[in-house]
Amino acid sequence: MNKILYIFISCHSRINKYKKKIIRMMTNLYTHDYIFVLGNSLKTYYDEYEQTLHLKCNDLYEGLPEKVLKTLKFCVESNKFKNFTHFIKLDDDIFVKKLLNSKYFENLNYCGV
Repeated sequence: MNKILYIFISCHSRINKYKKKIIRMMTNLYTHDYIFVLGNSLKTYYDEYEQTLHLKCNDLYEGLPEKVLKTLKFCVESNKFKNFTHFIKLDDDIFVKKLLNSKYFENLNYCGV
């Protein structure tokens, strides 16, 4: 069975503005299958309590490609996320109205708008 992890990419200057909204939004959708991602850490690690992946990388806008690549690498290689078959990268100001049906992704390796 396919399982989707929703990944909210943020930064230290924006996380306090959006974190509570995202938690409330995802709780209302009855899922805990999401994480936050922040850069500018001294080391890369996942804080399970905060559902936050801290990356040793640039936390500014120009560091976004590095942050996305390191996030996907960590998620694919980590035992913590081994049950997920698909990852959806979202910005911190995105509003999720409904969860995607994992059957949509059965024959896709990548999709986006």
